[in-house]
Amino acid sequence: MTYFSKKGGGNYGAILQAVALLKAVEILGHEGCLIDYRYNSMRQMLMFIPARIRIRLCRMDDYYIYNLPEAVKVFFTRNESPVAEGLEEIFDEFKAELDSTIPVNYKSIKKINEQMDFFISGSDQVWSCTKVFPDYSFLLDFVSDNNKKGSYAASFGVSELPDVFKQKYKELLSQYRFLSVRENSGNEIIEKLIGKKARVCLDPTLLFNYEEWIKICPGQKYDNELSGEYILVYTVSYSEYVIKTAQEISKLTGLPLRVVTVRTGNCVPKDSECPEPVRWIHMIKNASYIITNSFHAVAFSVNFSKHFIFEVNPGEAASGTMSRINDLLATLGITNRVVNSGMDFTEKCDLLKADIDYTSVMKKLDHERKESWEYLKNMLDTRMSDFCVNPEN
Repeated sequence: MTYFSKKGGGNYGAILQAVALLKAVEILGHEGCLIDYRYNSMRQMLMFIPARIRIRLCRMDDYYIYNLPEAVKVFFTRNESPVAEGLEEIFDEFKAELDSTIPVNYKSIKKINEQMDFFISGSDQVWSCTKVFPDYSFLLDFVSDNNKKGSYAASFGVSELPDVFKQKYKELLSQYRFLSVRENSGNEIIEKLIGKKARVCLDPTLLFNYEEWIKICPGQKYDNELSGEYILVYTVSYSEYVIKTAQEISKLTGLPLRVVTVRTGNCVPKDSECPEPVRWIHMIKNASYIITNSFHAVAFSVNFSKHFIFEVNPGEAASGTMSRINDLLATLGITNRVVNSGMDFTEKCDLLKADIDYTSVMKKLDHERKESWEYLKNMLDTRMSDFCVNPEN
């Protein structure tokens, strides 16, 4: 079982990593399903409050969830840029086409506890304190049997867990039978909290190589349409820096831009796109270059052996949220693909066009794939063996 939220948190990577994990579970011989988790109205409202405000409210817990006047007051202080028009509908249609999707909300999720043999938290930022609070379903607090609890490549989204969350996380993570995280920093967080080591595994999107993704998401019609050289720009969070960098590099190279944004703003070109997820994959596949601030755009760029750069917004490096991209690039030996606002556009352009030794990268990636598949198989096989010993378990 894996999660992606119905509203407010949708992006291409979040959906495709869930699809990849489901596919991996099925390849290993098990029947899986995706939980399309929909917050009830009060919790949904809180999820739109800026993260810094949610953290300040965390000690109030359920008091704030059901105190509508107080929640409304802080709700209107949110400063997130709006989701690109039509994007949520596109994601909803894509999820509706998945045969193994079960829509549930905060109340009904408890009812599936007895229907499933095993639950998997992950992947992606399912344990991000700024996204989880005040709802701990992503930490499987609704599952009564700890033998049913496992995780695969789960991410905290930060390199250090704020003190105010540590006791709750310690309580819930201690109940997991199997623990896997996506980043080394996540392993360090867990070891400090509960004294156990978690297995560091690849994001599910990296479990499959180029050829396998084309089979999972075929799109010959998109390949025909996307002929010709272009620079793909993908922003998972609104960033004037990414857009400005792309526009300047477009001038330097003479190549046109194709812009895809999850969240929009004043500097986003009017011809930006909101493609369906399969088309998004093929936009990366056919691009000459990729400029992004998205972990999963980097993951697919690597899968397709593309030239790319990852733009860091000012202040992001100090926030502790860079661990996910830093760990991935360090593992693959390509940490030099990160750029920032302190670099001039010519320097960024030269780096974007610089060759990547994908022979070396793929050798390292294949090793990590093997290790990650072995963990996932062992976790599922171990859980299923419980039924041979005790059929009532």
